[in-house]
Amino acid sequence: MDGRVVVIDDSRSLREYTLEVLDRAGFQVFEASNGQTGLESVKKNEPDVVLLDIIMPGMSGMDVLKQLRKDKVLVSILLFTAQSSVSRRVEGLKAGADDYIVKPFQDEELIARVGSAARRTALEKNLVKLVDARTRDFVKKERQAVFGRMVQGIIHNINNPLMAVSGFAEIITIKLLKFIKFSEGRIDEDGTALLKDIMKNMEKVSSAADMTKSIVNALLDKSRDESIEYKREIDLNELIKREVEFLKADRGLKHTIKIDLDLNPSIMKISGIYTDFSQVTANLMKNAVDAMRNSPKKELGISTKHDSENIYILVKDTGEGVSPANLKRIFDPFFTTKACRDKKKNEETGGTGLGLYTSKLLLKSYHADISAKSYGTGSLFTISIPKTNVFTQRG
Repeated sequence: MDGRVVVIDDSRSLREYTLEVLDRAGFQVFEASNGQTGLESVKKNEPDVVLLDIIMPGMSGMDVLKQLRKDKVLVSILLFTAQSSVSRRVEGLKAGADDYIVKPFQDEELIARVGSAARRTALEKNLVKLVDARTRDFVKKERQAVFGRMVQGIIHNINNPLMAVSGFAEIITIKLLKFIKFSEGRIDEDGTALLKDIMKNMEKVSSAADMTKSIVNALLDKSRDESIEYKREIDLNELIKREVEFLKADRGLKHTIKIDLDLNPSIMKISGIYTDFSQVTANLMKNAVDAMRNSPKKELGISTKHDSENIYILVKDTGEGVSPANLKRIFDPFFTTKACRDKKKNEETGGTGLGLYTSKLLLKSYHADISAKSYGTGSLFTISIPKTNVFTQRG
């Protein structure tokens, strides 16, 4: 039988006999000769069952029982009791004991009662784990939903004045064009130059408004996708475009990078959780950016393609590359090739080493994978997604 048992009894002979019987039955058994050491043994060994004598010098069995229940220790407690002590048995059961064993007892009864108690504790522990997992999942989804609604509200308030800026910029530009045409030959060269300069600045305002609108819309889409996690139809090309918009908006991106997109319009949409694929894609892009920080040539290429079996996302950079030894370990947890210098502390700091490992785990449920190649002057990461994930009306 499986289970961990702590025997708390001041009688050495009873402890030794009980240990021998339960040990032969396959239980892992620990002993304590008094209440205080018994509590310490329970805390240390985390048993499924406690066998507890009621009458002991010093800290009594009833005191131990009450303390364990006060501390909310998840364990089944069986009381050793004499045949005549009905009132003590009732008192113990009311205080939180699960069962009792009358002394003297038969070996078979002891084994059966302890086995039953151990199974009950195991079921309760599994139930607690299940409830905890469901609760964490519920809280996570609620937080995501609240965050999504909050972001959508903020973006709604941004979009209104942004539309006004964009609209007025367009109106002013049109009026300037009409005025320039109308005033041609009527104003001097300085006036004409000033009007043209204003025109260029208005074009910059319009361009900045359009770029901001694009970022805001991408953020809105992302917040909607992350507010509730469920499988849905995913256009990988559109997902990549959105992640690129976020990458361009990153203020930490202090070096200019040329981004080349080669997205095959014929690739099929897939079924999956949006945040799984957005996180993996974002991880690969950010890793590529980090790899090019000290490279004279900074080009990031992202492409999609497919064959008869798979859909592929390829992320290529012109960074420092990865050594053959590191390529073998690059998907291991906590392994990182990143290193940057902390100017204040003048010491090397690096990444967590979990980005690629997490990405590989996220793709595992889709039977998808990531592979890596390095050319010395750059790296290529390829996501391979089996076409069994292609979206159908049934999802």
